[in-house]
Amino acid sequence: MSKINSPEWSAYRSSIEVLAKTKSKKEFLNSGAVNAVSVLATIVRHANEEILIYSGNNKRGVTDSDEYVYEIEQFLAKKSGQVKVFLENGLKEENNFPVYQVLKEYRDKHNDSRVEIKDATKVFKEDVINVFDSNYHFTVADKRMFRVETGPVIFKAICSFNSTSTAKALRIFFMNHFQATHAS
Repeated sequence: MSKINSPEWSAYRSSIEVLAKTKSKKEFLNSGAVNAVSVLATIVRHANEEILIYSGNNKRGVTDSDEYVYEIEQFLAKKSGQVKVFLENGLKEENNFPVYQVLKEYRDKHNDSRVEIKDATKVFKEDVINVFDSNYHFTVADKRMFRVETGPVIFKAICSFNSTSTAKALRIFFMNHFQATHAS
């Protein structure tokens, strides 16, 4: 039996959904690709205004996940809210996973200005390392939800669905760099 069909995973996913629905301030740890997808998809599902993503864009099991792609598509279908993405390695063909294909399609084919994708600058990456002591990837939504990867190899992260102080600080950090960078 695969992990995704296990009772443990179902219980984990249900717990994550409860934390999101109740806007719990609890910060919790998260690890493994399947659990990363669960948290990221839940963040996207509960976002209304803005999703900010800093990603290495080559995370097999996450950026190619049907659930994550579906939630991104549903968010964009709402016709409100923005998605801003900083890619550590640029939007290279060999790293062009489904979630980025969907974002590019909305940006390019639908001429949707709500989607912005930029290559992370050297200065941004250096500042991430200076702040976190490593090149951690993160997602922030609606100035209250976040997932910060602290162990990229095993998808280890700290997360919350309602930690406004941390989410706002991450947002300010992200936006200061994002606004100073040209689109890719």
